Amino acid sequence: MPNKKRLHLCGSIGFALASFGLIGAIVAQPLLGAVWSPSFTTALLTKPISK
Repeated sequence: MPNKKRLHLCGSIGFALASFGLIGAIVAQPLLGAVWSPSFTTALLTKPISK
């Protein structure tokens, strides 16, 4: 496979993976926002330490 074709193939695969990742992040953001809310994380991290 010549270098130009190989570069085109790798670029196409990379573009497809980036597209799926972007769309997956857009779809998953509202779902994960409800499960992993900042107030929940803050409440767990700011738990008082008993002596």
